[in-house]
Amino acid sequence: MIAMNIQDIQKLYGVLPQGNALIKTMEEKSVRTIFLQGLLASATPMFFASIVKRLQKTVLFVLNDNDEAGYFYNDLKTIAMPDDANEQTAEVLFFPSSYRRAVKYGQRDAGNEILRTEVLSRLSVINEEKTTSSLPLCIVTEPSALAELVVAKHKLDEHTLSISVGQTIDLTETEKTLRSYGFQQVDYVYEPGQF
Repeated sequence: MIAMNIQDIQKLYGVLPQGNALIKTMEEKSVRTIFLQGLLASATPMFFASIVKRLQKTVLFVLNDNDEAGYFYNDLKTIAMPDDANEQTAEVLFFPSSYRRAVKYGQRDAGNEILRTEVLSRLSVINEEKTTSSLPLCIVTEPSALAELVVAKHKLDEHTLSISVGQTIDLTETEKTLRSYGFQQVDYVYEPGQF
């Protein structure tokens, strides 16, 4: 009996002719929609984790709902981003809705807002070609997350305070800046918007 780990299985998926066919099809500019049949359960993230490094593109996965997107994200991240950095095939990020439940209830989720900001920041770096990562980017999301408006890049740039490790800063000026951005001073920081 042969013991196999996830990376061994991923390598087997990587040499399938279907992977080469999909890559070739995705490179054709005239093709808008591709339908994959026969991929069930964790086979889908396994298949994409095995070919995404050869694509060298940002890939967006839109799943039917938040639960399905969450399962897909966890599978893809486990497969594409193992603990050994040399084995990583992609950077995987989750782009959730910024609301706790449905948008209609209006309950914002601070944790989800952080995840959304992380994805938008990463995309901004890619667009400006300032990325140092050689790994392709995979973003997993669901329709309600895509339907939400996001802040314009110039607005985000205007309201970004960059602080580096070892940098000397004026605390009074920093406090003033954070307050002007709408931050609230608290004793214990536990959510975004506090300092």
